[in-house]
Amino acid sequence: MCRRHAPLPSRSGRREVVRDEDSRGTVLCGWRILLAAGAGVWHDRTMKLGWIFGLVAAFCLSAQAYAADWELVTREGREYVTLKSFCGFYNFQDPGLPQGDTMRLKNQRASIVLKLDSRECFINGVRYWLSFGVRSTKDDWLLSRVDLVKLFEPVLRPYLIDIKKPVLGVVIDAGHGGSDNGAISSRRVMEKDLTLDTALRLEKLLRDAGIKTVMTRRSDVYVDLYERAQRAASYPGYIFVSIHFNSAGAEARGLETYCSSPRGAGSTQAGGQVTRADYQKTPGNETDSLNALLASEVHKVAVSVLNPNDIEADRGVKRARFVVLRQNTVPSVLVEGGFLSNRMEASVLSTAAYRQKLAESIARGVQNYAAIMLPPEKRVTPPQVRPTEPPKPVTPATATAPKPATPTVTTTPPVARPVPVPVPVPTPAPTPAPTTATSSSSTGVPVSPEPPPATPVAAEPNPDKPTYSTSSPAPTVTTEPATETKTPEPHNATPSITIYPTTPATPVEEKPRVTAPEPEPTTTIYHDQSVPKTAPAAPEPDQP
Repeated sequence: MCRRHAPLPSRSGRREVVRDEDSRGTVLCGWRILLAAGAGVWHDRTMKLGWIFGLVAAFCLSAQAYAADWELVTREGREYVTLKSFCGFYNFQDPGLPQGDTMRLKNQRASIVLKLDSRECFINGVRYWLSFGVRSTKDDWLLSRVDLVKLFEPVLRPYLIDIKKPVLGVVIDAGHGGSDNGAISSRRVMEKDLTLDTALRLEKLLRDAGIKTVMTRRSDVYVDLYERAQRAASYPGYIFVSIHFNSAGAEARGLETYCSSPRGAGSTQAGGQVTRADYQKTPGNETDSLNALLASEVHKVAVSVLNPNDIEADRGVKRARFVVLRQNTVPSVLVEGGFLSNRMEASVLSTAAYRQKLAESIARGVQNYAAIMLPPEKRVTPPQVRPTEPPKPVTPATATAPKPATPTVTTTPPVARPVPVPVPVPTPAPTPAPTTATSSSSTGVPVSPEPPPATPVAAEPNPDKPTYSTSSPAPTVTTEPATETKTPEPHNATPSITIYPTTPATPVEEKPRVTAPEPEPTTTIYHDQSVPKTAPAAPEPDQP
């Protein structure tokens, strides 16, 4: 019996024509071309040339089955490729003759760890489970053809997947619900409540990133498993993400992510055993490569965020034939966020902070997958979801006081008006303050607008007169020694720039720019304080 297999990968990104378990499929393809060529030249009466062309094509295609890219070996009715041809195709360093039960491969982009007679492997530090274990010959190791096409190829060369589908949205499935409680922890925390909460958090994150979403349920209701898959099929171009929490022994812990099992391969839990039902083609097998890529992108982000540097908490990317996976016509994945049966891990799963991080990890994985599905000309780095971590407080020991800034005098841009020239004025005798002082706002007396005050510059006492420099935008100002007297300025005069050292200094009065009859002074303004230094205004007659 000749079973059909997925075509082998090629260096150009296209698939090889080898589809059967032996080279007979290639030979048959060559004879078909032979017959087509003969029929094509029949009308030219050059049948002899047609047969020659067909024989050459048959020979080339037959030789392709034995090309140096892949060395095929059949074991127990199943096809394998040699590790030597695998390393040569993906440019891994030649590992040489196998020594021991562990093989480490490395190239510029990836590293792989394989174990003999084991289905467990690590790609870039992330755990994956093969459909069939690694076998060996006298001088080489063997990898299953199913694992080569359905796992290694989409993970190592995701941009060469030939059935790319741009992501239009995400169908979010909160596992269980209603009468189906799912797993229950020792403290009566139900899985259906945790899955719904995480799903709603994921929905918000994806919508904030501009990705459309559809929920299979928004409340505590029961939704049939086939109905969930059917709802996803109603949104072509979407992907399906199902959220669950696990339950097993009291010591089990960690994350695991599932995608649909390929045709002809069993579930991971079956231990590599294959049944007759595993050979039946299901809707989920139409997107095997995309399923594996989606599960890989989501899982590697989740383990790096939730359990960094904890290899035991990484339970790996696994295969299963769950209804929501095998009956789905869109790329689908099922995430198991942790074990409620583990007493310690269940207490962590019950916190909102953990479920928020889990939702953020899934959202980032979905965005990475969506970026790979874009054409090269539209491919950009996706906007990553920012983790909601509180800012770290600054300890007093490391906190440093800011250095005091050197005060400078800032001036406004020059305007089209004459610049007043300061004139030295002799210091008059001190004038007593009026008995009643009111501000210009209360008396209605107009006061000429003042330019914005300049920031004072610390200066040493100088016996010289105040001088100003108009050649540069920032004037240099010097002050006189401090005295005990203060002279009030007229209300309609342009105020001068006065710099006070540590002791009060005598303000300098500038010459008024506008000559006008002065009304009776009712306001005394001092530039060394923000309020007048006068007695409070007399109370109105109607005040007590």
